[in-house]
Amino acid sequence: MKIAVIGGGPGGLFFAVLMKRADASHQITVFERNAPDATFGFGVVFPERSLRYLRDADEATHDAFSQAAVSWDAIEFRHAGRVLRCGGHAFLGIARVDLLALLQRQARVLGVDLRFQQAIDDLAVVAGYDLVVAADGVNSLARRTLADQLRPAVHTGRSRYIWLGTTQAFDALTFIFEQNAHGWFAGHIYPYGPSASTFIVETDEASWRRAGLDRSAETEGAAAEDDSETLAYCERLFARHLNGHPLLANNSRWLNFRTVRNRAWRAGRVVLIGDAAHTAHYSVGSGTRMALEDAIALARALRDDADLSTAVAAYERDRRPAVGRIQQAAEPSRRWWERFRLWIHFAPEQFAFHHLARTRVLTYGTLVVRDADFVRSAESWFAQSAGENAPVEDGPLPPAAAPLRLRDVVLPNRTVATVAAADERPGRRGHASPTDPMQHAGLIMVDTAAPLGIPEVSRAGGRASEPVAARFGLDLTSATPTGADLINDCVKIAHRAAASGFDLLMLDCTGVTVDGTDALSLVEALRAAWPAGRPLGARLTAWIDPEDDQSVEAGLRIAAALKDRGCDVIAVSPPGSPAGRDPERTRVAHTFTSDLVRNVVGLPTMLVGGAYSVGDVNALILSGQADLCEWPRLAWPGWRPLTGIGRVAPRPGARSRSAHTSPGRSAGSGG
Repeated sequence: MKIAVIGGGPGGLFFAVLMKRADASHQITVFERNAPDATFGFGVVFPERSLRYLRDADEATHDAFSQAAVSWDAIEFRHAGRVLRCGGHAFLGIARVDLLALLQRQARVLGVDLRFQQAIDDLAVVAGYDLVVAADGVNSLARRTLADQLRPAVHTGRSRYIWLGTTQAFDALTFIFEQNAHGWFAGHIYPYGPSASTFIVETDEASWRRAGLDRSAETEGAAAEDDSETLAYCERLFARHLNGHPLLANNSRWLNFRTVRNRAWRAGRVVLIGDAAHTAHYSVGSGTRMALEDAIALARALRDDADLSTAVAAYERDRRPAVGRIQQAAEPSRRWWERFRLWIHFAPEQFAFHHLARTRVLTYGTLVVRDADFVRSAESWFAQSAGENAPVEDGPLPPAAAPLRLRDVVLPNRTVATVAAADERPGRRGHASPTDPMQHAGLIMVDTAAPLGIPEVSRAGGRASEPVAARFGLDLTSATPTGADLINDCVKIAHRAAASGFDLLMLDCTGVTVDGTDALSLVEALRAAWPAGRPLGARLTAWIDPEDDQSVEAGLRIAAALKDRGCDVIAVSPPGSPAGRDPERTRVAHTFTSDLVRNVVGLPTMLVGGAYSVGDVNALILSGQADLCEWPRLAWPGWRPLTGIGRVAPRPGARSRSAHTSPGRSAGSGG
């Protein structure tokens, strides 16, 4: 075949190498707008495990890469005057210019026609080729020209970032967080040589403007060498970490990250690879890796099928799921970096764990395997912060087993067992009774069919109130109460529930708007009727789209209004899941809601659903994304978290229901 490759970056060059190795008769031309020794950026980073694809595809390239790269296995956090390290994360870094040089050498030896300083500004230039591989990056000419067929979507991120370098040697993937009069700034740093490190600086838009960096010479199109203001500012900001070493620019510009997606990756003879087809936030370190893996997949598809159209379709079919998983993980990571100041008040142990758990790619179990001491240290901090101070022979209790105090009620652990979970236990049938330990120390249960599955008072009355109405002799079946009648009926329920010894009253506020005066008035009335020492909760539905500012702000205002009226905990139910919605994106939005309600509004949260395993519960609790979690869906029915009975000393007058439990029945007995 006669093949044109637009773009001489790693993806385009590696594709040319692979195709020439497969069949030397291919006529392959690579068009690159820059000189052969020109490169922008500094180093690129790869997870070590991803190099198996490189080795299997082309051992010569893998060996050359391995000899030129530097390796490390730790992630380091520098925050609040502390340095924390989590090991077991194997990475390799290489100078981008070295990676390009080794790929150019192999391409030349194989007979690839490399044409540097030759930009393709019109696809008509490559009209005579059998196949055109567009490896022309995030600003792809091919994607713009063929937009009607490729249907691209580009999302622009919120924060500002700039790629810099330094001669200061770092020996780990290092994250630094510094505050000055203008705001918070973060550094993402990783080594790519013995005395060379990439140094990305990131901040929010407001801090960037307050610092005057929007007025610096280094904006969209200014030469990096002219931006002495940005370099000087960042050198002052991170001086204690640079140890006298300078920061370096290389066509560096302040940018907003753009996430690129395309409905199709091919149009006629043109096929996209790398950043032209898709991007993922740099915080997951996968841009160059995805481009190389695209090159491998496309070359393999063309080798295996002589029909061009069939082969290109197979390439896209093969790569889309893997790219989708990386992009899916990159989105919560991008949002974390755009909002890191919201969690900056965390203790360093929790802050570091919150970062590591932000995408759920690193599970609790994975982190234990990679660095048990790091997890043990975080667990010890959490146990102490939860009042769990007694020594434990085998180490601290896991976060799911830590107590939680809500007003005067001490919940002995952080798991919330639903009626469904109770029904699924061997030998159990029917709904749990008011005195069943699975009801969490006698919590009042109103809607047995609710997703929450734990006690709550329905603001709508009617069928949802029938179980508690029957229990306390209220007749709500003739009509659905509204206004004052609804408030009076619910207040009666609260009085009877209090007299019966229930500890927590939950109000269903799903669907409430911030001006929902009836619901807010009901909360005020319930708080007045409910004993002052016992917690009152409300249930809200997670917002569907974390990028929808109006939805997020409205949800936070509702939570703040509930807090002002005496709510002590918010149960966050999953958003609706219309047909076709990605369940993982739904779960991410669900957790994001709980995280922001807890850490922006300042209310403890109960995550209803969203935890599939015991490890999920531990990670969500330890990272500060939730305070309570519903029984994990995939947990073994016989699993029981430790309760820590007798190891929590409640303050005088506190109500603790741990006495209702026994060591053999600790599963759903509290919290």
